Amino acid sequence: MTKNYMNKLLVLAVLALVFTSCKTKNVVLVEPVLVLEELSKDDVERNQFLERTDSAEFKFEYLSARGKAELVADGKVYDVIINLRMQKDKVIWASITALGFEAIRALITPDSIKIINRLAGEYQQNDIKYVQNFTNEDVDFGTLQAILLGNKLDNFIGKTDAIGFTDGLTTLSGEMDSLEHIFYFNENLKTTRIYIHDKKATQSINATYSNFATFNNQLLPQNVNLLSKTIKSILQLDIKFNRITIDEPLDFPFTVPRRFN
Repeated sequence: MTKNYMNKLLVLAVLALVFTSCKTKNVVLVEPVLVLEELSKDDVERNQFLERTDSAEFKFEYLSARGKAELVADGKVYDVIINLRMQKDKVIWASITALGFEAIRALITPDSIKIINRLAGEYQQNDIKYVQNFTNEDVDFGTLQAILLGNKLDNFIGKTDAIGFTDGLTTLSGEMDSLEHIFYFNENLKTTRIYIHDKKATQSINATYSNFATFNNQLLPQNVNLLSKTIKSILQLDIKFNRITIDEPLDFPFTVPRRFN
């Protein structure tokens, strides 16, 4: 497996193919003013639905997941093993094994990312802008965490989003600048599919979640399929987690080999 494909795998597995463009706004503190706004029927329905989906979000302090993954890139198929460890809102740790040995180890925090690439014989340390090179300048740690867990992407949901129904699923769709999105929720209010299309950049992300299992009385997908399309490439990653533990304290080992310094 070449260095190029392993770098693609890292972006897919750890960064989860996010290219979102969640727009941020400057916040100005002013004296609060009470404004009574009459909500339409659609507004009330949407707000009630979002409150219900909030209660279905997967909540945890620590999470460990191990599974097999298949990467399809440029018509070639690669089989790897992925180990993920997470501490909520603080750390995402990943180890990718290929051909019987660890090929890549990564450590992501809200402000940095560190990568040991044993195939390339190199070590990289960057701020979060490294992630944004593969995604968008507004992507943050929380967005990556939500994608990996199949949680709702709150930054996308706007006041004009519309609720719909298709094939027994509830949908939430809308558009922000050049981005259009549609999210699918099952009867348990869990995200089963995320579709985002950037019309300006001509690229899209399609993520599906299935095989939900109960952990700490909460539902979590064990199968995650990610498909990224651009003008130049199509990448697909199919992950099947077979070992998941919740809220058992974890460490996040990350020692840079001396030869990489």
